Amino acid sequence: MTEKIDEAGTKILSLISHKFRTPLSIINGYSDALMNQKSTEKMSAFGEKAVEEIHKQGNHLAYLVERLIKFTKVEEMETKDIVKTPLHLRALITAAALEILENVEGEVEKRGDVLVKGPVTLEISCSGDFSFMGDENLAAAAVGELISNAVKFNLSANKNVNIYCQRHNNNVSLSIKDNGAGIRPNEINKIFDKFYQIDEYFTGQIEGWGLGLPFVKKIMELHGGMVSVVSDKGLGSVFTLTLAAS
Repeated sequence: MTEKIDEAGTKILSLISHKFRTPLSIINGYSDALMNQKSTEKMSAFGEKAVEEIHKQGNHLAYLVERLIKFTKVEEMETKDIVKTPLHLRALITAAALEILENVEGEVEKRGDVLVKGPVTLEISCSGDFSFMGDENLAAAAVGELISNAVKFNLSANKNVNIYCQRHNNNVSLSIKDNGAGIRPNEINKIFDKFYQIDEYFTGQIEGWGLGLPFVKKIMELHGGMVSVVSDKGLGSVFTLTLAAS
């Protein structure tokens, strides 16, 4: 029964998100045009502010809808649907880290294995030849999601993220440690549930549907791997992806 409810819910999400996409593209198209005309057309102060806010919120909603579409597509996938190739963790991590830093103000500074941009410091410790068989796009999305969360949900003035790889017998693991607020033990089992967000983050100020970690979990299941977390309130978090080594 639960599986049927989940399947129906996923189909409804997919339908809603696709229905939103077309009207949103029209709204955002007109708001883009108005933003381009703002410097040449005479507008009242209120008009300018209204156009800017419509443009901002339209783009915000488009981002959320695209995230929802991506989640529903992955949710409907089965292991047979993914194409696996040999992937190297170091390259995957570095590409994902640089992509996340694009959304941080400032210039990227490279100090050996450390990437610094604004208040964010990412240290990558993955010197060995750690590799696994996986779908490159999905694996990159999972790694990017966890790095993004380590930055996005970190309210510290200086956001320090340590990313490291290990090998355990026939498995490789990638761990992402942050210096954020951490997660209460009673909430750890809930964070992989769809739409769940920890109370202090459920304010609308941080973009998302509460689908990022379920998205990562599903990708790991498709790869025959797992995602785990060690955390406590005030002590930061360590999220680990474990996969079969190639």
